[in-house]
Amino acid sequence: MKKIKWLMFDLDGTLLNEAKQVTDKTKQVLETMKSMGIRMGVATGRPLVPVMQRVKEYGIEHLMDVLVCYNGVLVYDKTQDKTYETFPIQKSLVDEIYDHYQKRGFNYCLYDQGVLYTSRIDASIQKVSGLNLLKPLVMPIEEVDKDHFYKLIITVDEGRMDEVDQVYESIKDDRFHGFKTQHDLFEFVDARVSKSYGILKLVSQYGDDLSNVMAFGDTTNDLEMLKDCGWGVCMVNGTDDAKNVSDDIALSNEEDGVAQYLETYFGLK
Repeated sequence: MKKIKWLMFDLDGTLLNEAKQVTDKTKQVLETMKSMGIRMGVATGRPLVPVMQRVKEYGIEHLMDVLVCYNGVLVYDKTQDKTYETFPIQKSLVDEIYDHYQKRGFNYCLYDQGVLYTSRIDASIQKVSGLNLLKPLVMPIEEVDKDHFYKLIITVDEGRMDEVDQVYESIKDDRFHGFKTQHDLFEFVDARVSKSYGILKLVSQYGDDLSNVMAFGDTTNDLEMLKDCGWGVCMVNGTDDAKNVSDDIALSNEEDGVAQYLETYFGLK
């Protein structure tokens, strides 16, 4: 394994505890990583502008060199102040995918310029709009007039995730891929997109590749990142599919799992 030069962190269920905070213990360890010359970043499904604001609120803005957002569709090099867009999903494909879920009564969610488009306000929409600082706008998806989006989200009522998976298995092709991101959210992106792709886009600017990256995650949208990076670490609170592709398991996000793992791996204790 090559030398680890980068640390990339998923947010929810990984770097953040259940109170949506980065603990003082974790901040202390990240400060040490920074002093060792390790570059760091966030890899999340959230939009860029809210992530920039949230990392400031978490008290880690000065520690993060890069941000991978929308699961790899939009990436930001904070050091060079450069933003790169990879592969958005076309609106025509969004409509085609959602048609299969609309018939079954599922709600949709699309982001654009601070607005969250949806067919109705439910608990998941309230959560997503609040976390990402978005203004909900109720509108039939057919009336949303934009050529492309970074992702399509399906909100999922309790007990219906298996149904969402079944629909996905029946419609999936090589134009897109879908994955569960939270217990009530299932997302679709262009088939070429992943957190791994976004990370590679950034680290390659510094002459590095994925083998120089240690990644931390906890669920299905982290699979490629955990599998493709030089060392993938899944939280013990993570999903089985994420654990199965990872190189190691860390303590939970409620136990300072990231901090504890880094202390052990880099011999800081």
